[in-house]
This record gives sequence, C-alpha cells and structure tokens, in this order.
Amino acid sequence: MWWYGRVHREQAIVALIVAVVVIARVASFAYFSSLAAGNPDANPYPVVAGDSVHYAQWGNNLLTLHAYQETPGEPLRAAPPGYPALLAGIKFVTGSMTPVVILQILLASLASVLIYRMARTFTPLEAKPLTGLIPAPYALLPALVYALDPMTVFSDSAIMTDGIFSALLVCTVYVAFFQSRVRGPVRWGLVGLLLGGLTMIRPIAEFLVVVFPAMYLLREWLAVRQSNPMSDVRVDGARWKATVACIAGFVLVVTPWMIRNHTHFGSYEISPLGGHNLLTFSVRGFLAWRVLGETEQPLPAILVLRHANDPVFSAVDATIAKDLAAITPQGEDTQSYEGQLAVRYILHDPIGYAYFHAVNTIPFFLSSSIAFYGQLAEQVRDNQGFYAPTMLALFDGLGRMRHPESLASFTAAVLDAAPILLEMMFWMLVSLLALIALILRRRDFSILLFVVLVAYFAALTGPMAMARYRVPAEPYLLILAVVGAYEVVHRLKNAWHERTNIRTSAGS
Repeated sequence: MWWYGRVHREQAIVALIVAVVVIARVASFAYFSSLAAGNPDANPYPVVAGDSVHYAQWGNNLLTLHAYQETPGEPLRAAPPGYPALLAGIKFVTGSMTPVVILQILLASLASVLIYRMARTFTPLEAKPLTGLIPAPYALLPALVYALDPMTVFSDSAIMTDGIFSALLVCTVYVAFFQSRVRGPVRWGLVGLLLGGLTMIRPIAEFLVVVFPAMYLLREWLAVRQSNPMSDVRVDGARWKATVACIAGFVLVVTPWMIRNHTHFGSYEISPLGGHNLLTFSVRGFLAWRVLGETEQPLPAILVLRHANDPVFSAVDATIAKDLAAITPQGEDTQSYEGQLAVRYILHDPIGYAYFHAVNTIPFFLSSSIAFYGQLAEQVRDNQGFYAPTMLALFDGLGRMRHPESLASFTAAVLDAAPILLEMMFWMLVSLLALIALILRRRDFSILLFVVLVAYFAALTGPMAMARYRVPAEPYLLILAVVGAYEVVHRLKNAWHERTNIRTSAGS
C-alpha cells in the first residue's frame, strides 16, 4: 500500500528533524555551560550578557516585588512583560528558570516540522493539475538549515527571546494560512491571540496585526480573481468577521498592558523601544554619515562609525541630546519623544535617509550566524567580543592572514575567516534563489506572503541588521530559496530532456 509507505516516510522525516533540533541545542547548552563554569565572572548559564540578564532580572522582580519593575518603585516601560512573565512562571513552578530551555527546544522542534510542511505545500509551477508536490528532500532543507543555524541554536538554548519568538511566529503563520481544520473567525481569533502574545514578547510584532488580515484579504481576492477574472470581489460578512476576530484577539492581549502604561507614563504605546532604536541606531548612524560629508559609502561608513569614529558620534550625540531636550516638556521622560525626534530628522532628508536605510539593510541578508555564535562564546568564556558586526569579524581574520606572526597564527586566522566568508556566500545564494522564486512565481500567494514577512523584518531592522535579527525571517527566506532552487533545477532538467529528444529525433 503506497499510502502506508508515504506515511512511514513522513514520520521518519519528522523524527529526523526533531532529533537534529534537540541534539544541536543540547550540545550547545552543554558547551556554553562548560564555558560559563570556567569563567568566575560569567553569569550562571543559561543567562548570558546583554538582554538575557535583563529578562532574568525582570522575571525575578515579578516574583519578589510582585510588580514589573526595573528597580523597586520604578515601573518598567521599555519591554513588554511576555517573556519575563514566562520566566517568572517557570521559576515559580520549578524553582529555576532553566526549564525554559526545554520549552524553547520543544517549540523549535515544532517550528522546524512546520517549516518542512509549509515547504511541502508548494506544487511545481509546471506540474499537471492535482499532481506532485515539491519533493521531500527539497522541503527538508529549510527545516534542517533552520534547525542547525548557530543563532537559532544558541537562542533556543539560552534565556533569550529570539528563538521562542521565531518559533511562535512560524506556528502563527501555519495556523493562519496553511492549516484547514479550523476555519473562519475561530481560526483568526486564535491568530490574533498569538499575534498579541508575540507582541508581548517582542514589540516588533505589533504591526503584524495589520499585515496578517491584509494578506488574508489578498488571498481571498486572488482566489476569486483566479477562478473568475470578471467577478466583482467584495469583502463579505465572513471575511469581515475573520478580520475583526483577528484584531479583537490581538486587542484582548495587549490592552491591559497599554492601560497599565497609560496609568504610569501617560501613554498607551506598547513600547517606546521602536522609537529608541530608530533614533539611537538608525538615525544616529545616518546623522554621523552626513557629518562625514557623505564622502564615504553608507555601508562601510556605518561599520566604521560603530566602532572607531568616536569624535563623530560625540558630535552627533550632543546634537541629538540638545534637540531631544528641546521637544521634551519639562518633567516628562525623554524616552517618550525619541521616536518623534527620529521622524523629524528623517523628514528633513527623506530621500537621503531612505538610501542610507536601504543600503544598510544589506547585512540583514549576509550576516554570519557563525561569527555571532563565536562572539557569544567569547563573551561567556572571557567577557569579550559581544555583538561585533560580521564584516569586522571577517576583516579581522583576513587582516591576520595578511600579516601572520607564525604558521599557527595564519592557520587560526584562516579557520576564523573561512567559515564566515562561506556562510556569507551561502546567504547570498539563498537571497538570490528567493528572488528567483519571486520572479518565477509572483502570482503564487504563499510566495508573496513569505516575501512580505521577510521584507517586514528586514525593513524594520534596517541599519541594526545582524544575524540575530534575521532569525524570525529565516524560515520564510529559506523556503523561498528552496522553491527557487527547485524551479531552476526543474527547468534545466526539462531543457536538457527537450534537447536530448530533439537530438534523438534528428538521429533517427
């Protein structure tokens, strides 16, 4: 029985995916635990430097202070409480925050399986009706790459939001657009709840409540137009109910937090972090680039400015501080007005900023997870090397190759630079294949959906681009690449067969 063999094969593939996910993350957890144990100044793993420390602290404060506060008496505003609340709940039940790693590994396993299943839904462009899906080996590739990506492996095995956010987003995308058991308002109400939960973990998700219903309505419009191009497509009652259910579910989750923020800070905003990041990273770099007289190309300029051009940054920082103080009413927190000031700077030269932002989004598609993983290991081992851009890590290795002190140092430099360079070439190929998928299958809704999701995170990340911030977009970028690769291979095979048949016919 053919169906039995197929079911057995699918079960084996799922088991393989889950095994790869679990083994990679358990191994990473053991590795970083050993590094932390050898460094008396390191945080007790799975807590690492940076955001991880803050999440653990905020979770502990929820348990001890019974309030979401940075310090006693100071309500926390910068980050929503989703992840700290999860940490607090786990610690309350188990006595430790470490079991959150188990939950993250389970969610990563589920997400990787769903990535495989979403990739399998694609039918070859030139396939006959109701026949054939993209072969399982192709669909397996994005799941395995995601499962083995060093950044996802690390974030799933430490107290960080990146992995759990990405996994839950995959689940949300699957529920919204790829499952068929639950339909209508119930499905979209659940999607809204999930989007609200994602926003409470990382506020970058707050605009997805617009993206998801919009893509749903687009799918319905395309379905009707493809079946009957002359028909009048309207947003009927069922579509309105689904859209409203999605928004209602989202509002239900985020409203208590927004009311709390208004009570303490006089603002209903979910988080000021977006405005803060826009000003202190994107716009700050843009202003520094302009101080240089635009004599440097924007991408190299920002790499230099982040690390070596302190006088320029000092002048820019002084200007920002002066302008921020000027627009902040006396007695109010300047944090509330950072986004407003950033927009003012952008509107002063929108074309120049658009160019700067677009060029500095390129690292989003090229940054090395291997380099980032090595920097994280160095941080845990000896408290150095945290969050350095990929290009600087690559240039450092290449520089040591040009002027080696010994054969051993040359070999070490090669071993440092080669993996980074190869991974950058890999992501360049992935991006090219994703573009091919868009060109060849631009009328395919799933392709458009994945392109929108990748563009969403790339655009909002902008000049902050690094491997860490690419993690939520990687599942969709990888699926697009696999679809593009399959179409290229499929067309080359067909062209080869046609040429062979012509030669055979001519010979006979």
